[in-house]
Amino acid sequence: MNKSDTLHNTLIAIALFLLIGVLAFFYDKTQAVDLREQNEVLGLLNELKDIDSRWDFEAQRARIDLGKGGIMPFSRADAGEKALRDITRVAERTTSPALSKGLTELRKAIATKAELFENSSSRITRPKTRC
Repeated sequence: MNKSDTLHNTLIAIALFLLIGVLAFFYDKTQAVDLREQNEVLGLLNELKDIDSRWDFEAQRARIDLGKGGIMPFSRADAGEKALRDITRVAERTTSPALSKGLTELRKAIATKAELFENSSSRITRPKTRC
């Protein structure tokens, strides 16, 4: 083997080790995605979105019905609290910084909306039915 072949083989070996190092670096930086946990969080967030939509619908319906002399519909304001407890339970197990960061703001928004919904339903006097 001559000097040129030795240099060529050495350069190929260095390039090979360099590529293996880059591959190891990228492998170390990637995170394994826990799809079960991700699906659980998405399901709970969808449940919370449904509760929020239901509150909006019932508030709109109450505004229309009260204008006609109807009654305020019954809604469970504690449904949002239960969904938030479930999301908090999952957030304690996960390492997602986005979920942990956004959970505080989400908790405040849902608590405020639940309080407003509860206050508006308790302030409205329901008409008495005549027998």
